[in-house]
Amino acid sequence: MSEQTQRQQLEMHLMRRANADLEFREKLLKDPKTVIEQEIGLKFPEALTVVVHEERLNQLHVVLPVDLVISDDLVPAWRKP
Repeated sequence: MSEQTQRQQLEMHLMRRANADLEFREKLLKDPKTVIEQEIGLKFPEALTVVVHEERLNQLHVVLPVDLVISDDLVPAWRKP
């Protein structure tokens, strides 16, 4: 079994906490960026948008990873030719 990435660890932490604490879940859905920043003790860049999706029994959400080949706007300026 491969090790979990930091992102996967954070996602698991947030899911567990949201399942155990309804108030936390509501805050996470309302203002995910601020809540996650408080959880990890770091500040995200202003340009970063954080979205939390809440599945329902009759929905399935699939998140595709960013395609860096077509997402030139996400490449840091110092890495652009």
